[in-house]
Amino acid sequence: MRASCAAAAAAANRIDAASTRASARLTRERARCARSIADKYYYLAKEQGFRSRAAFKLVQLNRKYDFLSKARACMDLCAAPGGWLQVAQKYMPMSSTIVGVDLAPIRPIRGVTTLVEDITTQSCRAALKRVTPQGLKYDVVIHDGAPNVGGNFAKESYTQAALTLDSLRLATEFLGPGGWFVTKVFRSVEYHALLYAFQQLFKKVESTKPVASRGTSAEIYVVCSGYLAPTKIDPRLLDARHLFADTEAEIQPLDVTKDNGKRKRNRSGYEDGVSTLYKECTAEEFIVNEKPGEMLGSHHTFILDGKVRRQERDVFLAAIESL
Repeated sequence: MRASCAAAAAAANRIDAASTRASARLTRERARCARSIADKYYYLAKEQGFRSRAAFKLVQLNRKYDFLSKARACMDLCAAPGGWLQVAQKYMPMSSTIVGVDLAPIRPIRGVTTLVEDITTQSCRAALKRVTPQGLKYDVVIHDGAPNVGGNFAKESYTQAALTLDSLRLATEFLGPGGWFVTKVFRSVEYHALLYAFQQLFKKVESTKPVASRGTSAEIYVVCSGYLAPTKIDPRLLDARHLFADTEAEIQPLDVTKDNGKRKRNRSGYEDGVSTLYKECTAEEFIVNEKPGEMLGSHHTFILDGKVRRQERDVFLAAIESL
């Protein structure tokens, strides 16, 4: 009898734990949706017909540096869903050449050519050459791609930097002298190595953060102008294995419950590999996590009850009802 009761209690505990984890996942998803819906750029994108709020990042970058108004040819790498292509089509002169490339298909945009290709492959280069008028060099190459590695931030920052380097390699093949290269980067350990590569190929390199970029994100944008168009480029400059040789070691999370010894402050201003400055989680997530000590070292806010997010939930539910 006692054994049966113990088994029943254990089963009930497992069911409660599973229910708690499911509830935590639902809470995270609702909070994410609420933040997106409450974002003013989300509304502006809907009102102005842009496919993503990220379009306003390019709008603000162009307002500051004005690289689209006189450009006759623009290449957008990692272009899906097409928000940046829409901005280029809107601000560039009529009859300009605009080409977008992504692994995911991009719905048609008037006056824009799109390709479904991997920018790291030779087939992508061949496809770009086929759709580019003979003898044409691009005035602007833009890149807003980001990897999806399932929350491993150390790997995410390295993959993002490698993707940026691949975009730079393509830019060197298609940009004309004096051209522009605009790209997203993370302020990670690879950041300064990327800046070094940019500075070898462009007259002027500036880092900036448009207002449309969320303040909690470590992403910034680098605007490179005055492409030098060298006749020969050292291949090591565009090789991630060489350029990031000292940054490939994966950074382990800090467990604040253990003595980790004295650590030097990160010169880049962010923890290695972290792509989000402000992080929060619910008490349920903390309780069921297998490594709560690491969560204490990586999160800023722990939500103890639902009152803190009541307003976000109301916004979320109202939006769902209006669909």
